[in-house]
Amino acid sequence: MKVTVLRKLTYMSQLKFGKYFDLTVQQLLDLEKDAGLTYLIWCYYNCSRISYTDELLSDFGITQMLQIQKPGKEPTKLFEWNNCNLSETQRMAIWSRRNKQNRIKKIKSFTGDKNFYSKNESRLRNQGNGKII
Repeated sequence: MKVTVLRKLTYMSQLKFGKYFDLTVQQLLDLEKDAGLTYLIWCYYNCSRISYTDELLSDFGITQMLQIQKPGKEPTKLFEWNNCNLSETQRMAIWSRRNKQNRIKKIKSFTGDKNFYSKNESRLRNQGNGKII
């Protein structure tokens, strides 16, 4: 027997999933206005069993046209919501945050020295006598 559980969240509901496990919807909105809102919208479109009350949906800017049938998910509608509701400064903030994260990933992927040294040069470098380029 398969039971479909649909959670309809309000302002006072705790998320109980994801990276903001213990926070309520209101705390998440108060804590980080743009990041919290975009995370909640992302959850609405990408989590099949998470929905919000009509009041929350209207506050988030999800009109009847942008609402989806639950249980179900439609990640492509998130892009439509971004185009309709975010101001240019909010889009730029999200874009710069993503670029910063990508730059950090690239820096972390580049580890160490890519030069290869002979045994003698490696021994000298390890002992602190070698020339570091």
